[in-house]
Amino acid sequence: MLLKKGWTLLGSKQPEAALQAFDDAVAAAGGAGRALAEKARALARLERLDAALAAYDAALARAPDDVAAAVERGELLARLGRRDDGLAALAAACETNPKDPRALEAYGTALAESRRLEEALAVFERLVAERPKHADGWLAKGILLWKTGRPDEGVGALDRALELNPKLVEAYLQRALLHREAGRYEAAYASAQDAIQREPKAALGHLVAGEIAFDAGRPDTAFTHADKALGANPLEAGAWRLKSRVHEGRGRPAAAAVCLGLAHLVAKELDPALAEMDRAIGLDGKFVHAWHHKGTVLERLERADEALACYDRALELDARDASIWLDKGTLLFLKLGRADDGLKCCRKAVGIEPKLWGGLPDPLKKKIDPPRW
Repeated sequence: MLLKKGWTLLGSKQPEAALQAFDDAVAAAGGAGRALAEKARALARLERLDAALAAYDAALARAPDDVAAAVERGELLARLGRRDDGLAALAAACETNPKDPRALEAYGTALAESRRLEEALAVFERLVAERPKHADGWLAKGILLWKTGRPDEGVGALDRALELNPKLVEAYLQRALLHREAGRYEAAYASAQDAIQREPKAALGHLVAGEIAFDAGRPDTAFTHADKALGANPLEAGAWRLKSRVHEGRGRPAAAAVCLGLAHLVAKELDPALAEMDRAIGLDGKFVHAWHHKGTVLERLERADEALACYDRALELDARDASIWLDKGTLLFLKLGRADDGLKCCRKAVGIEPKLWGGLPDPLKKKIDPPRW
């Protein structure tokens, strides 16, 4: 009960009360390893990593056969910047528990993240030998076979992963990427479509399918997938880059520059983003989206007056674009202290596009009546 209380308090953002509950649980259990391990997990979640490590050490001193705690301790050491110590701890966990999939998977993953790919592959081969129906183990083995120069064997391992778990979306995507690298675009696209079928609203599947379609000389299909990826996640930089490549191939360099600028923007690379918007304006001084998004970048750079001038220029070119009115209005209201002017702009935006009302910042929403649908 005390452990449950601790997690409930932690979930309620009462960290000190939660830790007291975990301490009480440890005391009530006489310092038992399980209670100490739960305290260590709580400390790790709170990013109190040194204290968490001490708690894991105490837990394992009392319960050395706790595989979960041993694995988590190894992973924690890596978070503390002690990657070699973490790998040694995970290797020890595998030696103590040679058939436990948790230890093997964690050790193999850590080796792969350290770019020790052959060693990682050996661990995952050991894992699937011990657990032939471990789908995630076959997935990792397939990726590592590919990365170590055995792509055909990699496809076989990924196929085995999907036989065991047809819902394993990452396996479809990795198989698609493997086929793409080999120039097998039809098979690659089919595998990406399998992933999309299982997670139709996920951005990554559409991005992978779009990249494959582009490489296969199908720019329209690539563009459609890029738009779907952005519909799922507007912050998917890869999708903006893909749209940029399609625009470039179609002879639309200004649009390509804007999309590349947006890729930099969502990646928080503001100076390159601004440079691309300026490049787009240099190519086409009447390109509305270039002026609008240049304003967005300048606003992020805390250059509010310059951003306002860009929004004004964009509205000179297209006064019916509700999103520009909205951005101008929020800038005036929230950053430039011109509340009345900001409200007028936001009302204009909602008048053009009523659904924008739902996304207004609260200070504005309180002052603008909801539209009548």
